Order: sequence, then C-alpha cells, then structure tokens
Amino acid sequence: MSSIKPLKQRPYDLFFVVIFSMFTVSSLFFDILNGLDVELSASSSNPLGRLTYEWYAKGTDPLLIENPSFVQYATLISALVWGPMYLMFVYGFWKQKSWIRVPGLLYSGALTYSMLYYIWIQLADPDQTGLISEHPVRFLLFNGPYLLVPILLGFRLRKAPVF
Repeated sequence: MSSIKPLKQRPYDLFFVVIFSMFTVSSLFFDILNGLDVELSASSSNPLGRLTYEWYAKGTDPLLIENPSFVQYATLISALVWGPMYLMFVYGFWKQKSWIRVPGLLYSGALTYSMLYYIWIQLADPDQTGLISEHPVRFLLFNGPYLLVPILLGFRLRKAPVF
C-alpha cells in the first residue's frame, strides 16, 4: 500500500464510513432492545423502547413489535456481531486497511440474505407471521439501506487489493 489518501478524496469510502457509523448507532442502541426482549410500546419502561415504537415500529414494523424468537436472535446478532463489525469497517475504510475485504464480503452475503428474508416476510408473506406492515414504503425507506449497503459493499470489495 502506498500512502493513505485523505478520506475526502475517496468519496465511496467516505460513504461507507458515514453509513457504517449510522448503522453502529442503530445496532448498539436500538437492535439491542429486541435482542434483550425489551418491550417496544408507548408504555414501555425503557425510553428507547418508547422512542423506537413511536418513531419507527408503530404501523411500520409489526414484526419488530411482536419480537418472535427469530427476530430476537437476528437483532441480538446485529447488536453483538454487526455493531462491532461496523466500527471495524469505519476504521478499515478510514485508514485504508485491506484486511476488511474478507469480513466485508462475509457480512455482505450474510446481511443481504437476512434482509431479503426479513423484507419478504414483512411485505410479501404475512402467512408466516400473520403480521404485515401498514406502511410498506416507510418500511422500505428504513430497512432498504440494510439491503442496499451490503450489496454495494460486496461490489466495492470484490477485487483485491482493496486500496
């Protein structure tokens, strides 16, 4: 690797730094709620549970409110695995660390699969859970980045050397 180029000269990498910083907050502060089975409702004893319910889940993501075991496991994985990995990606893109390629490709495949499944269940297969989003466009606006970004990351990391 030659010298490190400033991040502002690498707009695609800057995009990943910004988006993975945002994903970190989402995983560590919000996904952990479902992973730990914190109630998401207007009367939740947890202020983040109330915020998540009012700002996002109510009418948009009934599966998150219901929190069946597969959602609980997925959000726990998000908080405990993806959250720290997002920080690793932020550091790796910022400092041009080529070792992010393999974990990035693994993440890309895993999250693409899990988000396709989650989106399908919410929007196209309510027989699975009996629940369906009342606001599918809003649901996609919130959840679409978790499908699109891993695909873009896989494309960005497809060839070695990464930097």
